[in-house]
Amino acid sequence: TNGSVYRFTVVTPVPIPSSHRSSGFPVQADAGTSVKSEVPSLSSGSKSYVLAVASPNSSDFNIQASRDAQPVITDPGSAFREFERMAAERTPVDMLISAAIEPLPQASPQVGVSENFYIPAYGSVATDTAYPNNVISATCVGLTSKTAIYVDDAITSPSNTLVTEVRKRFEEVIQPAVNDYFGQEPAQGPDGESRITILLTDSMKNGILGIFYGVDLSARNPADIQLRESNGRKMLYVTYTEDNDATRYGTMAHEFQHMVNYWQKRLSGGTYEATWLNEGLSKFAEEVCGYGVLQGDQNTALLIELSQERFNSAAPLSLTNWTGLDSYGLSYLFVRFLAQENRYGTTYREVTRALVSSSKTGTANVAAVTGEAFDVTLAKWGLSLYLNRYLSTNSKDYGLAGLNLSGTYSGVTLPGFRPQVITTSQATIKLPANGVRCCERTSTGAGSTNIEVTSPTGAMKLWFFDQRP
Repeated sequence: TNGSVYRFTVVTPVPIPSSHRSSGFPVQADAGTSVKSEVPSLSSGSKSYVLAVASPNSSDFNIQASRDAQPVITDPGSAFREFERMAAERTPVDMLISAAIEPLPQASPQVGVSENFYIPAYGSVATDTAYPNNVISATCVGLTSKTAIYVDDAITSPSNTLVTEVRKRFEEVIQPAVNDYFGQEPAQGPDGESRITILLTDSMKNGILGIFYGVDLSARNPADIQLRESNGRKMLYVTYTEDNDATRYGTMAHEFQHMVNYWQKRLSGGTYEATWLNEGLSKFAEEVCGYGVLQGDQNTALLIELSQERFNSAAPLSLTNWTGLDSYGLSYLFVRFLAQENRYGTTYREVTRALVSSSKTGTANVAAVTGEAFDVTLAKWGLSLYLNRYLSTNSKDYGLAGLNLSGTYSGVTLPGFRPQVITTSQATIKLPANGVRCCERTSTGAGSTNIEVTSPTGAMKLWFFDQRP
């Protein structure tokens, strides 16, 4: 009746953060439209927010200074995921390693025997030495039922202690943990050898800590520009000279996940995981093996810091559009968010195993595992980055358990994910596909605190929330 007040509850796919209220969660903003949030009676100093999510397409919008995009930062490590796709595009599937492959006869590894290895020259990423001169010799210095460890012959007086530690860490920590969380590597390589070769070398370019290259799981083919460099075995390349144990062994865990991922996707239908998700899984593999940012890995702390700096800049990052070094941190944080116990699975491994074993890839893979639209997951993750409730005991709360995104790790102080402050002056935000951006306005104590979004170039969802009691 006239003058009556009604209270009602609206079910939202993304729960409103505790201790906050909402004027729209979400609001659909179609191209060319305007959306205005009016928050009444917000006390002075309290804040009102909007989280914009553009998925699956990009969207530029005005919010009450046009900015140039920053240059892409490329990196060598993820380049090999693209090289694997290129090899598959030229090579029939049955020419690549499969469950029914016939092994090529090859002598078994022997301690003290030197063999030749290619350092991949394709793409000039790992070495500038052109084929066929990109060959090194390395001697087998350690042999067990699980591993064959080789050291580059250019390294004089290799450390027996290091070789022993590499074997022990891989066999006793890395291999069982990665197998448990992500799945199995191939039982044998194209040489019929079940042992994994670990090549310790300083013959790769500076800055490359390790490599897994799927081409090595194919027989060498001199007529193919990539397969001619195949070493024809299950193998990891690892930099010999590295002082930080967390970095060295974290790299081994990272690259071994790539091997497992490559093989599991081949088994499930010959697909290749999207680079952004594959790299996130490998960064998470470092953590589950005990070599992550919480265990002293400064490299991961620096990568998170780099992602935050780009994320907070005028050209926000897309989660799914891989741009190199500055994307690693985001991908890692997304996988860590997905895998958190009791968020989408009862255990961490339930989610990671499902992602790796699925025939789906990328956003479709994530949606199949979470059981919700990808943009909904993206919104929950975005809220977790900005609210940073790392101490919460609620597994579904907005934060990453135990990881303070504004904390200090290994001497690196993370800047956090900072909402963009908006005033009455209009600002233009360029939001890439599968990107998120949070904006905040501080109340002056006026009757209404407003945020208005106008003229989006593409459809997106807006998640409004505020600090009303």
